[in-house]
Amino acid sequence: MQYLISYQDTHSKFLHFNLQIDNIAQAQLELQLPAWRPGRYSLQNFAKNIRDFAVYNAQSEPLAFRKISKDRWQIDTEGIESIIVKYEYYASQQDAGGCWIDDSELYLNFICCGLAVIGREEEAYKITLDIPESYQIACALPQEGKTLLADNFFHLVDSPLIAAAHLQHQTYNCQGTTCQFHIWISGDFKPNWAEMLHDFQRFSQVQVDMFGGLEAQDYHFMFRILPFRLRHGVEHSFSTVIVMGPDYAFYQQSAYRDLLAISSHELFHYWNIMRIRPIEMSPYQLERENYFRTGFVAEGLTTYYGDYLLRQSAVFGLNDYLKSLEGDLQRHLDNFGRLRRSVAESSYDLWLDGYEMGIPHRKSSIYIEGLVAALILDLTLREESQGERSLNDVMRKLWEDFGKKQIGYSEADYKQSVEQIAQRNMDDYFARCIYGSKDLLPLLRDKLLAFGIELRDYPHPSTAAARLGFKTQLLPTATFPQVLAIMPGSPADSVFAQGDEIAAINGKKVENETSLDMLLDASETLHIHYFRNSQLREVKLRKDEHIYYKNYQLYLQTRLSKSQTLLRDTWLRAVDASY
Repeated sequence: MQYLISYQDTHSKFLHFNLQIDNIAQAQLELQLPAWRPGRYSLQNFAKNIRDFAVYNAQSEPLAFRKISKDRWQIDTEGIESIIVKYEYYASQQDAGGCWIDDSELYLNFICCGLAVIGREEEAYKITLDIPESYQIACALPQEGKTLLADNFFHLVDSPLIAAAHLQHQTYNCQGTTCQFHIWISGDFKPNWAEMLHDFQRFSQVQVDMFGGLEAQDYHFMFRILPFRLRHGVEHSFSTVIVMGPDYAFYQQSAYRDLLAISSHELFHYWNIMRIRPIEMSPYQLERENYFRTGFVAEGLTTYYGDYLLRQSAVFGLNDYLKSLEGDLQRHLDNFGRLRRSVAESSYDLWLDGYEMGIPHRKSSIYIEGLVAALILDLTLREESQGERSLNDVMRKLWEDFGKKQIGYSEADYKQSVEQIAQRNMDDYFARCIYGSKDLLPLLRDKLLAFGIELRDYPHPSTAAARLGFKTQLLPTATFPQVLAIMPGSPADSVFAQGDEIAAINGKKVENETSLDMLLDASETLHIHYFRNSQLREVKLRKDEHIYYKNYQLYLQTRLSKSQTLLRDTWLRAVDASY
């Protein structure tokens, strides 16, 4: 299979694809464009970005073809040995899973725009890029000048590329592997390379050590740093694309720490999901949904380990890690969908509404609720073994039993792996944390306390949130603050709906969110005017003594028992970072 990819201009955003298919020996050929991409478990229907699809024989004569599904084409090839398929793809998606073209950069995810020849997916691809001579190419595929080589179709669609004239590039290595790690940066961000290479080497080394090696010649961190706000990363077998912005934020240490966090998360995916993969996706079926219930393993464990291994490698200080964990626990406790739907059920429903806000209080998050489940499991294993066993042992077992052998794991396999490390039946954990939807706050507090850490709560600083149970936002185009979220069972829950605009309190206009809280503070009995669907309404509310929305903080106890000291040290102490 031979691809020629070119463009005539950049402002139109259209890329031109010529696919030459030789050695045809059948009367009909079918071509399939993926409908989704690994790492985002929802149908994205990339075919909507294709126009001017056409097919020609070797003499440039048009051939008959027809669409037999939204993203599959059937071509009549009776007596024809070679064809050329031509089409245009609209490259105007800036996130880590899209395609983009402008006057300084070409960014391609082949899974959005590459065609599989049904029955010939294991054949090699040769991709020639018609791009400026000055462009460098960042890509995990082998290169010969401006030509890329892929072993098969999945190798192609699993290998995104960035091509630009001003790519920054550095490399580093880790002990225990011959892999060379690459860092590529496109955009207006000039890092402190000594610091960045030091930090990346440290967290990479801890991950390599955890799994006993990394079997690859090269691994590529590919960054697109944009001038506007965006945060997105996508994992691949030998690379990751991470898109972040705004670029000017990287003058602050917090933005750099966020870059480290997402980078550690994506590298962990080298093992967890790219190789330790659910049986339902072994192999991927890219033309349809791949339903699975173990998103809490694929993404929950990865989200937990992304920051935790930054602490283990001493890239994050103890306070940095606890602050990050506080934020994750806050997001968990603020999501009341967790009390209606288990993380396993929400994993199955990723294909339905996993990447959108959805209706109020319906779903949990495989990322955050999965992280909390992973945290509880890790603390449980450590506590019951007095620091001798941990979730690390579960991950290593999954790697040895499934990832290394390229065997997909099932829900039952994961549970069995956990039980073998725990050395007991774990029905209680799975019923409560994976398949249940009861409040995990009491359990979280108990588990953390065994490690000498208190999970304290304080009233939310907003009066609306703390005393009445609703949060607001003031959009740039709005006149009044809009209701953003409502706590079930609160006074606000009996009155307001999402999107209501709070206009006046006790006869005084609400100017902004600050004035809203000041007016709510002024009286216990409240006469509220608000707009719903452009119609003015009014209601009377009275504050009670209950605190609704709360903020949570992790507090390190100073007077510890021997057991608490041992457990905290084995969990939160950084490993030797002399390398």
